[in-house]
Amino acid sequence: MLYFELNESSREELKQIFREIIQEELLELNSQSTPPNIREEKDILTRKEAMELLNCSHSTLYRYQKEGEVPYFKIGKKVLFKKSELLEFIKIHQN
Repeated sequence: MLYFELNESSREELKQIFREIIQEELLELNSQSTPPNIREEKDILTRKEAMELLNCSHSTLYRYQKEGEVPYFKIGKKVLFKKSELLEFIKIHQN
């Protein structure tokens, strides 16, 4: 039997890790269970959906991320974007 002793800090870190894993899995299940054209309007987008919205390639989106032009966040290893922030980016960069 393996025994771990967790202090308050490591307990909170473990909770956060579990939250991120569960959120990532729920997002994945949601995207698989409902076809994209039927899905209700949502504010959280995958990388592929962000590229479609911005009409750009993977490398361009990656450059925007690296340069801090497009805000993003991660749940586990999955990179996600807020649609509202991408629309704001489009509005600012229209010319």
